[in-house]
Amino acid sequence: MQESCGARLKRLRKGKRLSQETLATAADLSKSHISMLESGERDLGLLSALAAVAIARQLEVSVDYLVTG
Repeated sequence: MQESCGARLKRLRKGKRLSQETLATAADLSKSHISMLESGERDLGLLSALAAVAIARQLEVSVDYLVTG
């Protein structure tokens, strides 16, 4: 079974020992937005390109990997 985008985001964030708040600040998003992304309530595909790049940069992965695995 393939890992969901939200689960991947959470795993990567925790692997970097980043809080949701720290990641949210770096991506210019709210903490609740990061929480909704991780839980699957919001889709990563709906993020602005700049926010997706900022999250990927903080997690040291490509946007492609973040979205598709």
